[in-house]
Amino acid sequence: MRQMRFIYTICLLCSLLTAAAQCPVCTPDLSCVSPNNFPAICPQELPSATAGVYYEQNLTFYLPAVVDDPESGFQITLLSVNIASVTGLPYGINYTINDDDQTYHPSDGENYGCATLCGTPVLPGAYTMTITVNVTGVAFGIEGNQVQTFDYALLVEPGAGGTNSFTYNNAAGCGSLSVDFDAVLAGNSAQVTTYVWDFGNGEGSTVAHPPVVVYDTPGDYAVSLNTVIAGLVLQSVYLGTMNSNWDGDVDDFFSAPADPYFTINDGDANLVYTSSFIDNVSTASWQGLSIQLLNPPYTITFWDDDVVSPDDNLGTATLTMSSGTLSFNSGNGTTGTTTVVANVINDITDTSVISVFPIPDPTYVADSNTLTCTDGSLSGYIWMLNGIPIEGESNSSIEMTAGGNYSVLVTNIYGCSATSDEFLFCPSITPIYNAVMDEMLVDENYESYQWYLDGAAVEGATSFYIIDPQNGTYTVEVGTSYGCIIQSEPLDIFIGVEEFQKTNLSIFPNPAGNFLTISRDGQLRLSEYQITHLSGKCLIKGSLEEDQDKLDVSQLPSGVYFLRVSADEEWYRLRFIKE
Repeated sequence: MRQMRFIYTICLLCSLLTAAAQCPVCTPDLSCVSPNNFPAICPQELPSATAGVYYEQNLTFYLPAVVDDPESGFQITLLSVNIASVTGLPYGINYTINDDDQTYHPSDGENYGCATLCGTPVLPGAYTMTITVNVTGVAFGIEGNQVQTFDYALLVEPGAGGTNSFTYNNAAGCGSLSVDFDAVLAGNSAQVTTYVWDFGNGEGSTVAHPPVVVYDTPGDYAVSLNTVIAGLVLQSVYLGTMNSNWDGDVDDFFSAPADPYFTINDGDANLVYTSSFIDNVSTASWQGLSIQLLNPPYTITFWDDDVVSPDDNLGTATLTMSSGTLSFNSGNGTTGTTTVVANVINDITDTSVISVFPIPDPTYVADSNTLTCTDGSLSGYIWMLNGIPIEGESNSSIEMTAGGNYSVLVTNIYGCSATSDEFLFCPSITPIYNAVMDEMLVDENYESYQWYLDGAAVEGATSFYIIDPQNGTYTVEVGTSYGCIIQSEPLDIFIGVEEFQKTNLSIFPNPAGNFLTISRDGQLRLSEYQITHLSGKCLIKGSLEEDQDKLDVSQLPSGVYFLRVSADEEWYRLRFIKE
């Protein structure tokens, strides 16, 4: 029923019925109405979702009992609306409705319903949910049913993912995926932070911001990051050489060579430590220290302890802020090493999963004028002709009728899509003969034409029709905008040939059943016969045996035909009816 096309608005609610997931139960919004008492859904457009982020949206649908179709002017009573199927949902998104009955009865007062769309979409993209609905309505007392499919769009925008200690810009992809990872935890300038990445694909890194990681094989990859933050502690100091600034004092006359000690100042020039001095040495070592280095940069200054005169400054060096055995050099002859250890303050390991989904196989096999996808278990098929989707063609196979380049866009359950190669289909062409206009013609939507008579090109016959054709066998070669050169089926034209006038040659019965009998004088020599359609197309032809007088016409559909026979080197024609 054409007048039932108004149902398209209510079909947006059809996607509510994939009730496998447990989304929160909704309450209908009773303010959802239509100013012209037409079915409505609120909101009309879904807000966008973000990949990797939980999404939840309520939908309310309004179904009036009686609807005025604006195109036909008919008044239609909605008896029932049954949701048959929903395909094309983003992977990770599901629906729950407030009533598990998949059939609504507006005429019985079921005028409102609602659903919750919820879940965490995985892949970004523009998704089209295809909804199939069965509608039963009454108009002028006549009950009618109609099956329709409709689309509802949901945009899933790209989103980042992460844990407490690292982030990444892509959580999932199709076929292959490139991911940027970044560590988010780090100690202060007085601490040492180390990173150990395991990207789950056999690769790793030890820097906070590693190079882009490529996942080129479908699968789930467990990515982990171990972040260790440690404070630095100075454990020992070794003085290997001293400059000669200690020599020349009165104290040095009695004790030589020197009595060294050191002081440590922090980044604010505060004195934080003074060591003991060691008598009469040229090298020295201080062990068992436990000096926390919390406010860098730190400097270490060495002195020569003198009793009578002021202490001699042997030089100052900057401590390196890292763990290990570290060298220092004052620049004036005083050198040595320090031992610094890192005491763990935080040791954190976080893990997340990166998913790479397989790309579906869009290949197909061709059999005559039918294309069939080799994988018939995919969740979506969109067949296209010359790059434009063909309305209603969403199965795994298609029967080609119009000529052109066919392809298919397939989608798997993860939302990954792929488009097949194109298949050039060149349809068969059969000319027709219009006896009233005395012309032969084919469709006029081709790029070029050339007619042939008995195999020879007809000069100037380059249009979709040819007027006043001669007797003979005609074909036409056409060229198309999509690359086909098509040779038509032959069409035999025999015009102006008299019907049987000889009293010694006739056919019966007429109308004929399964057989047509030729009555003839025994002196007539019949050699060939043809049975043609009124359009001129030859349907049956053959040779007649010397005594043959019965033709099998059982395979002909009911209709009007011509029988042509060759008798004594002349052709004769008679019209007959096949019952």
